[in-house]
Amino acid sequence: MTTKLANPHYPPEICVKVTLLNFMVTPEGLEDQMLNTVVRIEEPNKEEQRQRNIKEFFENKNKQQATENKILKMLSEATGNILDDEELINTLQMSKIESIEIEEKLKQQEINREQFKNL
Repeated sequence: MTTKLANPHYPPEICVKVTLLNFMVTPEGLEDQMLNTVVRIEEPNKEEQRQRNIKEFFENKNKQQATENKILKMLSEATGNILDDEELINTLQMSKIESIEIEEKLKQQEINREQFKNL
């Protein structure tokens, strides 16, 4: 079953019998695909760099999520005054440093992406 509707509404009895897939094509998605193809053909070394950036981005996001989970766990398990918990304070400080580093890397990746667009 297909539809051209952007946000179709189906009754519940249909939804339980089928799996809905959204294959909507966006201009941004097409632009990224074309950019990837052009960069891969014209400048393979930049394509390798872009692939490393993507991998690093997701590794950083996972690391950040793990740190956030650790902080939440430590806060929930804290007893007494949380300002006396040195491990929690150190984890918060490291999280802040990591967050700044990740933000800088994301800015650099965005600059690289814009450079790829201008090729």
